[in-house]
Amino acid sequence: MPIVLGDRANIEQSLPFLNGGQQDDVAFAETRFAKPDGYGVMFTNGTGTGKTYSGLGIAYRFARQGKGNVLIAVPTQKVMEDWIRSGKNLGLDITALDGTRDNGRKGMAVTTYANLGQNDSLGRRDWDLVITDESHYLMQEKDGNPTTFLHNLRAISMHPRGVLRLTEMRHPKELQAFKEVHARIDAMMRAKRPEAEILVVRRSAVPINKAWADAQGKVKGAVEAAQGPARTRVVFLSATPFAYEKNVDYAEGY
Repeated sequence: MPIVLGDRANIEQSLPFLNGGQQDDVAFAETRFAKPDGYGVMFTNGTGTGKTYSGLGIAYRFARQGKGNVLIAVPTQKVMEDWIRSGKNLGLDITALDGTRDNGRKGMAVTTYANLGQNDSLGRRDWDLVITDESHYLMQEKDGNPTTFLHNLRAISMHPRGVLRLTEMRHPKELQAFKEVHARIDAMMRAKRPEAEILVVRRSAVPINKAWADAQGKVKGAVEAAQGPARTRVVFLSATPFAYEKNVDYAEGY
């Protein structure tokens, strides 16, 4: 059966395992994502209402469109196991990432927020969809400071505010060289080394600075090109999404 995006009857036929409210959520998400700037959708249904299956239904329909590069981020190992088990009810094979250097390579993957915040390899894969379960974990502090989870979500979902972080994830060698040469210069200045010695190192930094700037320019161009229909879509699931007023910022741009 072909997929007809946003069509409630079509969704009911392809996802009979879901209840009516969950099927409505899938239709709502597809209608939102069909818009050129419909980058994200948030569901704040109460605890126990089946948001997991709403998310799985959206993922299922993405996969049926040939968009199977799906990442699910969850708070704990237990919740991760729940998603894997529930996915099997829809015929979805969801793989748990194995450490902070694993991005799953292809297909659907699930990981914890802790891994999301440390796993630079996620930035070297093109994601069709990211689902954030208990999305309030992305930002919970009263001052609105972003977590590493949020920084990396913005990066892998091609958010314009994630350009620098995505560059760091995709170009680790250039980043390391840039950090090392500037750390050396800073150390020499603190030690009050002769200006002539510092100048030699500054000159050696010129091609390193250029390589890092070129990497940022390349990633910025890729992010700009990804805006619109091609950009990664994001689903936020949380019964209590914003603990404080400033926390609404994590949904900005989606």
